[in-house]
Amino acid sequence: MAWGTPSTEKKNVEKKKLSDLFIPSTQIKLDNGLKCAIYGKAKVGKTHFCLTAPTPIYFLDTEGSAKINIKQFPKNVQEQCFIFSALDYATKDAKRGKIDVVESLDTLFEAVDLITDETINNPDFSGTIVVDSGTDVWDWLGTWLEERADVKTTKSGQMMRTEWGKANGKYAQFMQQLLKSNMNVIATFRAVSAIDNQGANLGYDNPKWQKNTDYWFDLIAEMKVTSKRELICQGDRFGLGVGHRIANPTWQSLVEDLRQNINLEIF
Repeated sequence: MAWGTPSTEKKNVEKKKLSDLFIPSTQIKLDNGLKCAIYGKAKVGKTHFCLTAPTPIYFLDTEGSAKINIKQFPKNVQEQCFIFSALDYATKDAKRGKIDVVESLDTLFEAVDLITDETINNPDFSGTIVVDSGTDVWDWLGTWLEERADVKTTKSGQMMRTEWGKANGKYAQFMQQLLKSNMNVIATFRAVSAIDNQGANLGYDNPKWQKNTDYWFDLIAEMKVTSKRELICQGDRFGLGVGHRIANPTWQSLVEDLRQNINLEIF
């Protein structure tokens, strides 16, 4: 099904029973993969962590880093990592002299559509979807919104705040497409320093993302490097707790940590 295109098929709708819609929790399998959001400053190991996930990996790359990082891995892993380079689809705006990323955004959405369609049509299709970075997706949606011909503005020429609902809706569609797959999903986000109303640094970082992003993921974690690289839980659905740390994290060490600490087997 094409991105955002409503189905025109007419179906014979039979009256459903309560048991058709509600499934006993003991019969529900936790087999739809782990959905993770990882944020952190530049060069702390977010992309490397993504590449340790179960293969095949479908890597949606907005930063151009995957093709470099993957060379650190064995050939058998490289052969099972498939990279979509979003910037390859950007065009040059000759009048303004800058790169236009709207075409990249459209093609990225198309790529996600193709992956999720495959998971629906082929139940055995598995692996990991990586979005590196989700911050770019949200920023590019801002550009997409500003360039729309139908955008509404105030008398002073500023875009009306209500117009952001269009970008929010498209971002929500993107996230829902990812969650619909029965694959692991890792989305990375950049970190920005938290500041107070006076502009003073509060000493910690926040993810740069759309305001509802944390609701869509099973695990929110910050990647930091001090004396060692650590993945620090900032929220989860499993009971790890905020502040739980995993040293020198890989996907496998995360899986082992979930198994040992909360007896969770979903992978």
